[in-house]
Amino acid sequence: MIDTKELRRKLRSDDPIDHIDIHANVKPVLTELLDRLEAVEKERDSYKFAFSEYSEKTEWVQQGINDGTVSAKYLCWHRADVMSDLLRAVEKERDALRAKIEAMERQVPICRAEDLRYAENLLPALGLMPEDKLYALPGAKGD
Repeated sequence: MIDTKELRRKLRSDDPIDHIDIHANVKPVLTELLDRLEAVEKERDSYKFAFSEYSEKTEWVQQGINDGTVSAKYLCWHRADVMSDLLRAVEKERDALRAKIEAMERQVPICRAEDLRYAENLLPALGLMPEDKLYALPGAKGD
């Protein structure tokens, strides 16, 4: 790696650099090249930082593939594509569960507990009263 600070210090002085007398016309060119080098190194550092942040935040994908908790179908996929695909699957499952809950909440009673004439002894054991409404599926909101 080039020590740009040391090189700049040498360019500002009138001393020869490594026993070579740098002509005055060459110093501005070298200064400009140092400016460009520093700008490129700064840009590189920002990309390195972004990559390390991305790697840290998506390491679980690679770990999941290694552990078998993420499907092997994702081998050779980009981590962002894996996360996007998994997110779409979870959203689809969420939507299906929401629809199921809405259907359960809209159901109407199939009968009243008192309609079960032969189950009179069973009702208290089930925690039911004769006026309770019975639904086919759990999750009904009732009236």
